[in-house]
Amino acid sequence: MAEEMTDPRWRHLCDLALSEKDPEKFLEKVAAARSAILDRIENSGQTNTEQRALHDALGTLSRLQKVAMSKMQAGTSRVAVRRTTT
Repeated sequence: MAEEMTDPRWRHLCDLALSEKDPEKFLEKVAAARSAILDRIENSGQTNTEQRALHDALGTLSRLQKVAMSKMQAGTSRVAVRRTTT
């Protein structure tokens, strides 16, 4: 019954972000998922289990976002190096 009270939108957006292969689209989807999570946190009525899941999801998305940004920056640096050496 408590599971019916939760907002599955944030979970769906997290799933979409996690399945995205394109780094730029991934970052966009992470932003959408984070926004939905924060909206859900602001609303009262979550169970303790959902609160934990929300905070865990935020942490996971933040770590993955940092990795994606690092990879994008590294890719940009490699392109710049190739251009200067050719």
